[in-house]
Amino acid sequence: GVGQVYWTKLSNHMPVPFLFSSKDDSDFIIREAHLNYTAGPNWLPNVRVGHFTLPFGLEESIDTNGRLLDYYLGKNLGTKLDWGVSLNKVINQIEYNFSYTLGGKDKAKSVDGSYAVTGRIGSLSHHDFVVGVSIFDGQIDDVSRKRLALDWQYYWGTWGFLGELALGEDNKQSQGWQKEKYSLIELNKTSINNQLKLYSQFIIKDKEFQASTDKLINIGFSYQFTTQLELSMSGVKQINSPASGQKQQLASVQLRYRY
Repeated sequence: GVGQVYWTKLSNHMPVPFLFSSKDDSDFIIREAHLNYTAGPNWLPNVRVGHFTLPFGLEESIDTNGRLLDYYLGKNLGTKLDWGVSLNKVINQIEYNFSYTLGGKDKAKSVDGSYAVTGRIGSLSHHDFVVGVSIFDGQIDDVSRKRLALDWQYYWGTWGFLGELALGEDNKQSQGWQKEKYSLIELNKTSINNQLKLYSQFIIKDKEFQASTDKLINIGFSYQFTTQLELSMSGVKQINSPASGQKQQLASVQLRYRY
């Protein structure tokens, strides 16, 4: 079983995350809280029940909960974690994980007919080269979404090259169905003792009927002082000129203590 509870304090954070009521709010947040039953026969899948990360893309094998490092799962699917049940297993050289969740995000219930069907199948996540395919169909916050994604990871020594491409469509009811495309490429470097990690990301978000394609660069690092204390910093900058409004620019600092 897994249980993660975080006390989180915001400081002028815009836009305001859905779990908070203001840009300077603070609260205890339940992240992962689930049980995975693995004691069944070998031919039966494991069964996970609770509040867990949706099995989609890079997030399936790289845990970013509570960290600044992010692969934009929540923005792509409407939420990063949800309450529900999943079937998962490792068979020979293949890993799979398929879930049905309620679409209530932090609430353990369906909200106005919300739901999410998510799944990923891929090669073994502990290898130097990992590839996976993911699907998603759901309705969250009154927005219907469909996604098909390809993700990959390649590690050479202490270097990592990661990527994800997600294609699909959203139905925001008033606007009807519109095509969506999201892609991310990351180059990272980890110190030999695993204390320091540096990463740079290039992100493209393209929406049908949107005047321009969003292109962002995200650069960050994390340093593990002890097994309990970690410092992270990141900076995001939009490099294209949006049709309206200002370019996205955000600098973030996080001090993370676990006990």
